[in-house]
Amino acid sequence: MLKKVRAYLKQAHATALIVPHDDSFFNEELLPCDERLACLTGFTGSVGMAVVTQTKAVLFVDGRYVEQAKQQTKFSVLHVPKQTTIQSWFEDNIHQNDVFLYDPWLQSVAQIDRWKKIFEQKKAVLMPQDENVIDKFWTDKPLKPKVREYDYPLQYAGQTTDEKMKQVHTLLQQKQLDAFFVCNPNTVSWLLNKRSDAVEFNPVVLKRVLVSHKANPLDMTQKTLLM
Repeated sequence: MLKKVRAYLKQAHATALIVPHDDSFFNEELLPCDERLACLTGFTGSVGMAVVTQTKAVLFVDGRYVEQAKQQTKFSVLHVPKQTTIQSWFEDNIHQNDVFLYDPWLQSVAQIDRWKKIFEQKKAVLMPQDENVIDKFWTDKPLKPKVREYDYPLQYAGQTTDEKMKQVHTLLQQKQLDAFFVCNPNTVSWLLNKRSDAVEFNPVVLKRVLVSHKANPLDMTQKTLLM
């Protein structure tokens, strides 16, 4: 995988690829089909990020995973924040005209905004990709599982979805907002009183919903906006 990524970087005239341990919902527990960091590095911990260049392959982990990472990967393992931070590493290793590729579905806007300040200072480029680079070469990538959703009992939920929606609608009116986009699966699960078996040991519903002050929640899980 590392050789294929480096060959792709050369073909794309790019300097590096950023690969986090994340899915598009920023969950810590991932579906097997979203374990791109493990596919690239062999590291199976729940938190980490890798950067691949033509000459470097670096894996950033926190203190829980330093020893595990060293046993599982040939990447250079850096302990965050004891040895460095990702921002500090960028400051030390980014050069003028460098191009770093990333998947915008796997990085928060706030994170990219912080990184962009460093890249602008270095006169380098952070370039989003339409297709995840790891997925291009992950030939045995697991399929997304069939997910079973089920109602969360009212005796534990405390309120019906309609009751919760009334509170949300009231808040939207008070804030003079037309709608609210809910991206966090935990919040979606709470609002809809739903759970699922999508992620082992974490029964959240992997959905995004758009809540309007005039209507019931609209499922916005798909990347294409249908309005």
